[in-house]
Amino acid sequence: MKNMKMANESWLKLIAAGSLLRQLPILMLIVITSIINSNAYATTSSIYVTNGAVLTYTETARAIKNVGCSDIPTLIMYTYGSFSYSGAQITNPTAVATFEFTGCQNSNLIDIPATLNLSNGCTILVNPSQGGVPSASLSCPNVSIHPKYVIVGVTYAPPGPSSYVQYTQSNLFGTTISDSQTYSAQTSLTTTASAGSLPGWISGKLQVSAGSSATQTRTSSNATTLSFTNLSSYKVMGPPSPPVSINTPINHNYDVIWLWLNPVAMYSVATNYVQFNGFAYNEADLAGVDIYPVLVGQLNGSIPMDPSLVQELSRSWASVQTFPAGDGPGLTLADFANILASDPFTNSAYSVSPSATTSGDKRFTLTGSTSVNGGAPAQSFIYAPGTVTETYSNTYVNSTLASSGVTNQTAQTYGVDFTVTATTQYGIYSLDLKTSNTQTWTYQQSKSLTNTSTQIDLLSLGTPCASCAYTGPTVFEVYQDNIFGTFMFNPVR
Repeated sequence: MKNMKMANESWLKLIAAGSLLRQLPILMLIVITSIINSNAYATTSSIYVTNGAVLTYTETARAIKNVGCSDIPTLIMYTYGSFSYSGAQITNPTAVATFEFTGCQNSNLIDIPATLNLSNGCTILVNPSQGGVPSASLSCPNVSIHPKYVIVGVTYAPPGPSSYVQYTQSNLFGTTISDSQTYSAQTSLTTTASAGSLPGWISGKLQVSAGSSATQTRTSSNATTLSFTNLSSYKVMGPPSPPVSINTPINHNYDVIWLWLNPVAMYSVATNYVQFNGFAYNEADLAGVDIYPVLVGQLNGSIPMDPSLVQELSRSWASVQTFPAGDGPGLTLADFANILASDPFTNSAYSVSPSATTSGDKRFTLTGSTSVNGGAPAQSFIYAPGTVTETYSNTYVNSTLASSGVTNQTAQTYGVDFTVTATTQYGIYSLDLKTSNTQTWTYQQSKSLTNTSTQIDLLSLGTPCASCAYTGPTVFEVYQDNIFGTFMFNPVR
């Protein structure tokens, strides 16, 4: 009997494929029908739901009469039911999906999917896939959140007023970012950001981009890498003298922090479930992907802000959004403090030990420079009166192991469109937050640095004035920033 049942199950599956029904002689089909008419079988199986958890179901196959069709008198129908889901309760557990073979000689295979409603507001679409293993995908209500900014880079000033750095292959200029620390411990997180150009966003709808200056790629289950291509013409100059003393060739007030000022973070949400669907840029800001360079000194008050920067950081175009009480669309002093923390040298106690292969916090790894006039790569260069202006190329090193685990975090409030605040999906998102009205973004080891040795930077190194009594450091080493993929110049002696 056991062998007979296994044989019957095999015939059931073959017949349901459809092609066998067309090819077998009528007499043989009748014989098969006589075997299977007295048998039906049911099996319990589990599958992983796309973007979700595990779905368990019962598959039942049974023989049915094909009324009005003499050439194929008996058909097999597959039914999928008795669903249970590990991620949430199914509120319509009696739903079924079926696979049918209909008609006679010109027959059609028909899949009839089932939609399962979950207690957390999501749905699962089950497709029976023509009698094979079904597929299932999770869909949840969408919500868009408007962070005030995303930090997309920190570029470090080179030594002296006549030096500059220019990033010549800036598609690697960017960062790997995650918001996993935003949510409570019981919240399940995933990321599904599609690779490609950032789309525009306006009035709750995405706009197909003709090719923006920014791209995103999903790099792990809860992280996305952003890369930007519109920064290659920008030169980061060394600190001017005056007002900076010529004997202080490195002044981190002239480091540049790059702020993306119109990001939109897109989510699908459910109770204890958040799926990040990627970034877009808000087209209410007419600047496109609005990335703006700000000097460290302008954020800490050491260097006055010009009116155009004040206007840019006010984000007045976002006044239609709602923010927590006492906050608004513009960047505040609290935001400035969080942004400054992305440059470790804003902490006066921070330093990198000379010749250290990797800094103690894993933020920087020693790399090297090569003169464009030839010669072997060197990890240090001379900066002294009497030397000629020299141009170097800087090269990444693979810092996968040395910098594993390096992070930088910023916490900030966010804006929401007025039309969104009263929606059920926003209420669900708010309940998933660890801190009310606050997102925490974690900047991680740049994925651009883990498998590349691409030359991306040119350093034009000037010299102290020949007539002045220079007493500052004369030897510098080149380090790469393992989070933002830029280069830092560390005085040795």
